[in-house]
Amino acid sequence: MITDVLKILIPSAFAFFIGIGITPIVSNYLYARKMWKKRAGKVDMSGNATPLFNELHKEKDTNTPRMGGVIIWFSVVLTIFILWLLSLLFPNESTGKLNFLSRPQTWLPLFTLIAASLLGLVDDWMQIRGSADHISGGLSLGKRMLVVLLIAGIGSWWFYYKLGVTTV
Repeated sequence: MITDVLKILIPSAFAFFIGIGITPIVSNYLYARKMWKKRAGKVDMSGNATPLFNELHKEKDTNTPRMGGVIIWFSVVLTIFILWLLSLLFPNESTGKLNFLSRPQTWLPLFTLIAASLLGLVDDWMQIRGSADHISGGLSLGKRMLVVLLIAGIGSWWFYYKLGVTTV
């Protein structure tokens, strides 16, 4: 029982402290390079501009750094790598239990995290660059939903064929 709790608590705390440690570095980098939207703008569900909302949030929208999600996925991926490396360098029962990369159930959430993070990174990068795909410069809702459905399809395939899960 206590081992199961530690198996979750130790990697979570480790990733949290890595995230806290790199946040000032990433934040300073993003502010120094003015990595925020170049033009403000939101659209409603039908694809029309929302002029009142856009006018009220123009300053806030264009002065908030994008790409902060890098802190989240980098701390998680670094934690996974460090725990995997520890299990290779010091093979014993404790490090083996902390190395959750060796379990097939871990690959699906890790893939989803990385794939969704890359989608967010591309969207944020397009907003920073101010590309013309969307009113605010990022990916359109349709394109984002298409990628999310692709990620879900791959996840479903993994559940069915690799893990043998046939019911929810």
